[in-house]
Amino acid sequence: MSCEMSITTIDATKWNALVECAPDISLQQLFEYGVAKEKTGRITVVRHLFHQAGQIVGAAQATIRHFPFSQKGLVWISRGPLIIDQSLDQNILLHDMLTELKKYWVIERKMYLRLLPATNLTSEGKLIFDQMEYRVSPKLGWASIRVNLHKSEEELYLSMHKLWRRYFRVLNEDKVICTVSNADNEIKTLLRDYQQLVKKKGFDIDAVSVDFLLQLQEALPEKNKLLVFNADCKGQCLGRLLIARYGHTAMAYIIGQNIAGQGRHVNHYLYWEAIKKMKAMGYSWFDLGGAHPQNTPSGIMQFKLGFGGEAYQLANEIEACPSGLLYGLLRKIISSKR
Repeated sequence: MSCEMSITTIDATKWNALVECAPDISLQQLFEYGVAKEKTGRITVVRHLFHQAGQIVGAAQATIRHFPFSQKGLVWISRGPLIIDQSLDQNILLHDMLTELKKYWVIERKMYLRLLPATNLTSEGKLIFDQMEYRVSPKLGWASIRVNLHKSEEELYLSMHKLWRRYFRVLNEDKVICTVSNADNEIKTLLRDYQQLVKKKGFDIDAVSVDFLLQLQEALPEKNKLLVFNADCKGQCLGRLLIARYGHTAMAYIIGQNIAGQGRHVNHYLYWEAIKKMKAMGYSWFDLGGAHPQNTPSGIMQFKLGFGGEAYQLANEIEACPSGLLYGLLRKIISSKR
């Protein structure tokens, strides 16, 4: 039985209650993420629900950017569609949801549709995309490492690189402490440090908007508020780490290191403190925030591998668009930017 798709005006509480049932839930599929996108960019958000036999089986939050003075444009779905009903055949349901999305956006409305699927990278998944005439982009899918917080704190500690544990002992001897806050001024300061770090290292990373983060923080319910972990030594901040929370997962979102913290391995300490705190709060997974074997700089990759987590990789981005010169040009522009 195939599924049917609808556009919903469901409120934030009901939407999040649905999507947080999906094991592949991400920050990008939370209702408030869409709200912040609409408030800080020329973006329209559309939320889809997928039904089968009267039951909701899937969901997808899409951001729409229209061409000037036109109803045509780009539809972007990041980390979706999500499979809510895990009792169904996952491949068949994914196939049906992607079919409905392509029919609605590409065939009927002549829009360019691009997705970063929430599904893991498998040969079966690629076959589904090929059969549906989705083009698989050379843009590699999201990859990261996540730590299983069901383990005891001792197991987590011993699974880390022994050098990391030595760093913690030194920082403890130096009386470095960790505080946690969700205040706007902490987020602003962290983002300033992060942008300086990105510039200094020469990383090819898109700038994160202060306005977007503050709008997101304002919209998020208390249980999902962004948290800033602050490493402090005798009243001096050494570095900060921003944590995002969704479903059963907490994720390292942005790291900001002050000049005072350079060379003291503060980032290692902040990650470990966040892991302990998120475990104590009942989260199941701590995502280290992106670690791709081909794209991540070797130093960062080594840093994240040292926490002894489990690596995973999602499928490549996929796309479908109408024929025509305009869409061919749009594809080239978007592919080059990504």
